[in-house]
Amino acid sequence: MISLKDGIRSLVRIDFKGRVHKQFRGTEATERCANEIKVLRVLEERACPNVPRLLEAMPEENYIITTSCGKPVEDSIPRKKSDSLFRELEEKFGVRHDDPEPRNITYDGAMGKFCVIDFELAEVLAMPEEHSGESSLRLQWASDSRQGRRHLTNQDSHLCLYKNSQGHAMRCEHGEALLPCHQALFAVSDGVGGNNGGEFASSLVLSYLANEIKEAKGSLTEKSFIKLLHETNSNVNLRAEQNPHAPQLAATYAGIFLQDDQIIWANAGDSRVYRLREEKLEQISNDHNFAFRSWKKGEISEMEFRMHPRKNQIFDCMGGGHSTISPEHGSEKWRPGDLYLICSDGIIDGLAETKLEWLMNKTLCSLDHSRAQNICNELLGQAVANDGTDDTTLVVFQIC
Repeated sequence: MISLKDGIRSLVRIDFKGRVHKQFRGTEATERCANEIKVLRVLEERACPNVPRLLEAMPEENYIITTSCGKPVEDSIPRKKSDSLFRELEEKFGVRHDDPEPRNITYDGAMGKFCVIDFELAEVLAMPEEHSGESSLRLQWASDSRQGRRHLTNQDSHLCLYKNSQGHAMRCEHGEALLPCHQALFAVSDGVGGNNGGEFASSLVLSYLANEIKEAKGSLTEKSFIKLLHETNSNVNLRAEQNPHAPQLAATYAGIFLQDDQIIWANAGDSRVYRLREEKLEQISNDHNFAFRSWKKGEISEMEFRMHPRKNQIFDCMGGGHSTISPEHGSEKWRPGDLYLICSDGIIDGLAETKLEWLMNKTLCSLDHSRAQNICNELLGQAVANDGTDDTTLVVFQIC
């Protein structure tokens, strides 16, 4: 690892993956570490887009790992600009920095944004929403992915995008936010066609959607969101056509677009969307293959479907040269307590539906606050242990 700072109060280093490691030292190291952990978690909950994300917290060792926010800009940023960043941090996200100086500003070239760092002595303030009395409901989400044993790369991609009422958008694999939120998109995409281009195709599908949602002004209807999926399909095909040496790009899509009190779900392929409501699990999407139709018609059992030789032969997906797609889609109002699961077929290969339902209900009984993360960990671990040959990816979110 490369050392960024070696001082009396902390040792800061960056690893080969670009993650920042901070070891707290000196006076009140334990208290300062605990406070930075608390502040970073609050900023993530409040969807602040230009601060580090907490990846790992080890308070017993006075140690944290965060995302990198680029390089320091102390000598080049105008004081007026740095003051505005600290003011926005306090007025919009309810955190008062203890040292509002340019030395605590960096520039992240990947995001194209100035960022604020170093929160070990910062103060968390109340947000206006917390005093409004309108709602105490929260949106809590978690996601993860594991490469299959038979694959050279992980061809699955997943997306958790949250956009607050001020229009600030953030991609974060796990998080929590007050409801009602403005918009959020949770999705999974699985590359189609073996190792040849699947990884790029799934990433392309979700990156295009994320960028469009980030730039969207105002609300989206179900019709306009499905139109966006068609545009995504065209974009994937265009990218393949522009490079004659590229493989034919294709990927599944399954996702939920959450807006105010409504969700819009959609899928193309055999990645799935489930809803757990009042302890009952229901698949609200439909796989695009004929074996699945036979199972749902009662012509074959679930076990026969799971062993069917054509189970993975889908007739619709994103890209693949398809000029048009016919995604399954629908909309509904969420209810408090609803839990949604979006997953690739790796989860299904490892867990039958009765087992899925039992595990989700069992984990929901936990008193632990991080229910979405616990369910994510439980389902992924069990699915990989039971099968694990295919890439295994899931996104879980709950209204709680």
